[in-house]
Amino acid sequence: MYSAIVTGGSGEIGSEICRKLCEKGYAVAVCYNTDRISAEELVGELVSGGYSAEAVKCDVRDPSQIREAVHRASLLGDLAVAVNCAGTALYAQIQDTDDEAVQDIFAANSIGAYLLCREAAKHMIPSHYGRIVSVSSMWGISGGSCESAYSAS
Repeated sequence: MYSAIVTGGSGEIGSEICRKLCEKGYAVAVCYNTDRISAEELVGELVSGGYSAEAVKCDVRDPSQIREAVHRASLLGDLAVAVNCAGTALYAQIQDTDDEAVQDIFAANSIGAYLLCREAAKHMIPSHYGRIVSVSSMWGISGGSCESAYSAS
């Protein structure tokens, strides 16, 4: 059996991705950072539908949590899909955005995606198979008013 990991799996977009991956036959690690209840409800729904899924706590800003989440996903099956869907926004004018906030948003939206790719690749390259998908926002293309840090990340 193949497995998949979805960061931000408890969110609106992430949960739909998890459902579709299960329908395609993947065992899914539903990653969440703060919304454990939604992740567990989604896993309950998937398992009751006959699918294999597990809720996994993962703050993508923490490399050790990403390593652990990828490891747990690999225990569900051969890791074949990694989806970067976790993200955070920051609504503030650029002159009012402090350094900590900018570093935090880049850690979540950019560095976290990189870290998931790196850890997933460690499983995919030896098996000569894998897919990595990164979900982004339209603000990354056109920018958004009062969302300069988010748009840049």
